[in-house]
Amino acid sequence: MARVRARRLAGVLLALALVVAASLALHRSSSSSSPPLDPGCTLVVNVFSRPTTVPDSLRHYDKTKSITAIVLLWAGPAQVDEEELKAAAGVTPLSLVFPPSTSLNWRFYPWPEIRTECVISMDDGASLALALSSLSRRRPCVPRAAR
Repeated sequence: MARVRARRLAGVLLALALVVAASLALHRSSSSSSPPLDPGCTLVVNVFSRPTTVPDSLRHYDKTKSITAIVLLWAGPAQVDEEELKAAAGVTPLSLVFPPSTSLNWRFYPWPEIRTECVISMDDGASLALALSSLSRRRPCVPRAAR
């Protein structure tokens, strides 16, 4: 009886090991086939309440060297003039995405248009210059015990 249990246990462990090995092989083959990430940052911007200010913002983002792509998540009620937006973005590639709802959480979705190592997520009313300058002026976080 003990030998039968040992054999069953060995069979189950062998089957489990084969399943794990097969899933690891599938994971390796699927991850190796994905293209490498581009350098630079993709700026993901939710657009809802300020669609008229977007072209000015795009002209500003186009001058920022580290931003190599822009993804606009257009969730607002206003109509969009895609040609005007692409012209305002200048040489920076612009993707216009229409999310299925107005949720702000769509900015965290891994859109296929994002192909860079870095992602910066912003709201349409935020200032990139202000955000970057405030980050550079922040004091490093030091635990209270070390102070």
